[in-house]
Amino acid sequence: MFYLEGGGACFTADTCKPDAKTYKVTVGHDDNLAGLNTGIWDWSNPANPFKDWSVVWVPYCSADVHIGNTTHDYGSGVTVQHKGYVNATTALKKMAELFPTAEQVVVTGESAGSVPDPLYAGMTHDLLPNANITVLADGSGAYPDIPGINAVIGGVWGTMNAVPDWPENKGMTAEKWSFPGLFVQAFKHAPKIVFARHDYAFDKTQAFFSSLAGIDASHEVELIDKNETEIEASGAKLASFITAGDNHTVLSKPDFYTETTNGVKFVDWVTQLINTGSVDDVHCTKCTAG
Repeated sequence: MFYLEGGGACFTADTCKPDAKTYKVTVGHDDNLAGLNTGIWDWSNPANPFKDWSVVWVPYCSADVHIGNTTHDYGSGVTVQHKGYVNATTALKKMAELFPTAEQVVVTGESAGSVPDPLYAGMTHDLLPNANITVLADGSGAYPDIPGINAVIGGVWGTMNAVPDWPENKGMTAEKWSFPGLFVQAFKHAPKIVFARHDYAFDKTQAFFSSLAGIDASHEVELIDKNETEIEASGAKLASFITAGDNHTVLSKPDFYTETTNGVKFVDWVTQLINTGSVDDVHCTKCTAG
């Protein structure tokens, strides 16, 4: 498993101030798998589909959802090293060195760590072309493809310095390099990748960050569904598990084993996903916030 840690993001002087609390500013002792024992990190739970897996954990404090590659001066004494791409690709190369004969790789993450999962799945394919690769993105499905916002984020994070040299990316611009577009580009590059995601219909954390970017998330589940429609219009198949409520991410929580939508347990859905590569979409019918 290649796991990208979450921890917020920033893109203005106000949101990037160290005391803004919009992103994780340090990597500390809490980022230690030995100290985690819930959700997919509960190694003793026989229902855990990852209990016997090896894990490469990618820590995070660069405020750029792991796709930045620049140093940006926001003014007012705020300068951020947006080097998430440098960090994550270093980890990716190490994974390929440690597990050169890997037969199966799940690229996953929560919150900010779920945004770039398709991108790193495509690069995993480049390094381990014989492996079966699955994306399981948890908690970022509502962020839309809006050229103006894409360009702003790309400009401050330096995302154009982090675009893989794939033929499919020829002519790519910051306006086109969107979060949902990462699924599209990864599919075009490596169509055998299995893509899946999990979201809460009214995720309060995604709504908060959307508001900072000027996005109206009052109908968040509609944004989630619209993104899936646009991704699948490219020919990609995106399996989704959308649950009612306003929680944020589930992989690292006890709810990983109990969350149920339309009679389907999320843990069973994930188990089937990684065992067979094929699951049906699960979507709340009464998608309330509470």
